[in-house]
Amino acid sequence: MRRAVTMAMIAMSLFATACGPGDTAAGDVADPVGLSAADPTTTTSRPPLDGRVLQVADEFWHSGFHVEVNKAEIFKSRSIYASRISYWIRVWGNFENQGGVAAAFDPEMAIVASDDSFTHRRGRPPAVLPASSALGYLTFLISEDLDVESAELVIGGVTESQVRIPLGSPGTAIRLEPADVAVSGQLATELIDFDFTGASLRHDIPHLHRQLESGKRALTLNFDVTSRVRGDVQIAPDDIALILPDGSIIEPVAAELGPLPGDDDGITTLDRFVSFVVDEKPTGRFTLRLALDGFFVAEDGTTEATFVFSL
Repeated sequence: MRRAVTMAMIAMSLFATACGPGDTAAGDVADPVGLSAADPTTTTSRPPLDGRVLQVADEFWHSGFHVEVNKAEIFKSRSIYASRISYWIRVWGNFENQGGVAAAFDPEMAIVASDDSFTHRRGRPPAVLPASSALGYLTFLISEDLDVESAELVIGGVTESQVRIPLGSPGTAIRLEPADVAVSGQLATELIDFDFTGASLRHDIPHLHRQLESGKRALTLNFDVTSRVRGDVQIAPDDIALILPDGSIIEPVAAELGPLPGDDDGITTLDRFVSFVVDEKPTGRFTLRLALDGFFVAEDGTTEATFVFSL
């Protein structure tokens, strides 16, 4: 019996030697050891979120700010009270306050990706002095499985004109750029002149840091004023109105009209404006109407002056 076992072991040894180290006998499993490091491998896993930096280089206009988006970075944090990890995305940009007073950039906003929307933010919004710029960031709490490739920064409420800036991959941006309008001419009376220097159409009113509802824009007329009334005289906003192409009349929503110094020869005050809310794409013939009262009524008794322009 012992001789039979010995003969069987010798036979197995000879069989293994005949097969060689690289061969596989029937019923054996191939040894994975020895695969080249250059052999291709595939995976369906997404790259880790933590530490990812997305280069954006885009811009938008909203609620009286012009924002240049530089990049977005993703990081994680651990709660000091529990072993809980949170994921965040921080969007960096340069925030230019185009209004006349200090303000913080704090409209409704979200990170939107696929069917997810993340609105929870951390930290104070960037606060900027008037007519100044400051580097700042917006930080949002996101989920670990954020679809980075479809991620967008969305600024504005659902009833407002919204900004959409792609973060993960190239896409269609909605920037809400202001549009300059060529308006020139003069509204002239015996005692006061408006010399128009241009106009603009925006989805916001920088003077009020107000974003307009969808389908509307602010038409702003810019002008210099020459007063031939002695002293400092104020024009009230309700002394001005805009007559639309359909004949309806609307009042200003924002204006910078005075005080206006003057003398017999006339003193010119630069960079005055008046803003009205109109349709998003206004066209036709418009009339700016100035009601003259008090000091601006000349000896001829004229109480109204108009300026007609087309868009």
